[in-house]
Amino acid sequence: MRKSAYAKEFLQFKQAFDRCYRRRRFREIQIPGMRKGLVSVVLPVYNGERYLEEAIRSVIGQRYTDWELLVVDDGSEDRSPEIAEKYAQKDQRIRVLAMEHKKLPAALNAGFAQAKGEYYTWTSADNRMEPDCLEQQVRFLRRHPKADMTYGNMRLLDVNGQILRGKGWYEIPPLSGNVRLPKTTEELNTYANNTIGAAFLYRARIAALAGGYQEQWFTMEDYDYFMRINSIGTICHIPEKKPVYLYRMHKD
Repeated sequence: MRKSAYAKEFLQFKQAFDRCYRRRRFREIQIPGMRKGLVSVVLPVYNGERYLEEAIRSVIGQRYTDWELLVVDDGSEDRSPEIAEKYAQKDQRIRVLAMEHKKLPAALNAGFAQAKGEYYTWTSADNRMEPDCLEQQVRFLRRHPKADMTYGNMRLLDVNGQILRGKGWYEIPPLSGNVRLPKTTEELNTYANNTIGAAFLYRARIAALAGGYQEQWFTMEDYDYFMRINSIGTICHIPEKKPVYLYRMHKD
């Protein structure tokens, strides 16, 4: 398969980076307090009472059960804190962190500052993980020690939780609502198109190198973060083609 000019440009950068920094040595990084096998899921929420319970239940319903859920309440003025606390009282794997409203990047940083896992991810209060979402991605990272981050396909939902069809965002088959993302991130840093989406998992060791989410990049904090990881590490798509995540699109 021929590579695009964007991909070639990025691969030239990666080759130069490897010559300077020897990325293989990054795998030797040790994270103090990390618990092997644990997945730290951060769930930031701001006035998300409408869908929050669905998001929390989707984490509780994961087939991979070695996780901690850090719900970060970003100064909500609705019932979001009450909903989160209700689940925290039932499940010791769930913790609620409260903060003043500082927007999404700051909430993510607050959550990951408390994370103890070997693997990190975050999910939105209006989205849902499919039951095998964490299982598929943990399995891949365990089988591929050189991979620093992985991602999977998604299905789009509308405001009422019905399949949203016809958006055209890597929609395969057409009108299925399924977002089948590219298998490579070779163009992520050189062509303005987020090829990773919302179903991802990365190692704590690469997070230590990448640093935190940039608060000045609100609404683009994820893309900026993915590009940083892509620059210094290796990102791979899981083999599974079916969606592992339900991504809701609505006016809010």
